Amino acid sequence: MDRDIELQPTNNIEAERIRGIHNDSSGKLWSIYLTEADERDKEITELWRGEAESILVFTGLFSGVVATFLSISYNNLFPNYTDRTNTLLAQISQQLFDISKGVSSPNDAPFSNDFSFTPSPSAIRVNVIWFLSLVLSIASAVNATLFQQWARRYLELTRRRVAPHKRARTRAYMYNGIASFKMSRAVKAMPVLLHLSIFLFFAGLIDFLWDTNSTVGSWTFGSIMVFGFSYLALTVLPNLCLNCPYSTPVSEISWHLSHRLLLFILLLAQRLDDLSLEYLFSRRQSSYPPDPSLWTRWRKTVKTRIEACRKWLKVGLQNRIM
Repeated sequence: MDRDIELQPTNNIEAERIRGIHNDSSGKLWSIYLTEADERDKEITELWRGEAESILVFTGLFSGVVATFLSISYNNLFPNYTDRTNTLLAQISQQLFDISKGVSSPNDAPFSNDFSFTPSPSAIRVNVIWFLSLVLSIASAVNATLFQQWARRYLELTRRRVAPHKRARTRAYMYNGIASFKMSRAVKAMPVLLHLSIFLFFAGLIDFLWDTNSTVGSWTFGSIMVFGFSYLALTVLPNLCLNCPYSTPVSEISWHLSHRLLLFILLLAQRLDDLSLEYLFSRRQSSYPPDPSLWTRWRKTVKTRIEACRKWLKVGLQNRIM
């Protein structure tokens, strides 16, 4: 009893301390921050889950299609024992017929057990490409599952029932981790594996059909080429027109590659410009010196383009629009 009386003040003090954290003015500020943060986190995690769910659904259907074609093409890597059996039966039938007629034929020689078989190069290529397509498709499904798990983990860590200031610090810490590890880029790149798997399947399909029937293969090749050019146009359009609503998962990658190539060309031009200027000053024999104003404008333009290109590469395609 005395022990309970001694502990009661301590418990009351702790309760008052926790109540003060929740009810003071700073606690209200934390609550406002957490309300807005929860809305933002909900948008982020719903985006992750939406991307992951769509990929999982499509991957399941696509993997089934690839597996069906593989079950057909896989048999081309092995000898057809049914054809061998039919050949042997035809040979036996011919020998029996010759014996009944009393005719000697070269088929009276003993049967050969040498059934060497080598798969055709086309069969090997098709199976390699389609197995790679299946592996990438399954890898994209695993990737989508991981993103769903990461979304649940993020919400569990940022929505724990603790004091508002502690929860706000935890949320800020986790959100900074998302920004530092470029989770937004990872989400955008998530469908890339699946699209690569689709194009590998198309490549194997062309090879498979062309070896079977050239007419069917040529028509299929033409259809896939139309789709490929359309995909390429949708990929490049956002790089040319920033307000273009069409894009593919490869658009931002192509944008970065094109601007890195442009930056390399500009740096190379700047370096060649410096070397030519050094050459002119070292020789001092040019009867037609370059116009200083034109030279200055050229160097300034190149320098401005280099700075702009570096800035664009830093902010990215989406942030450049803003």
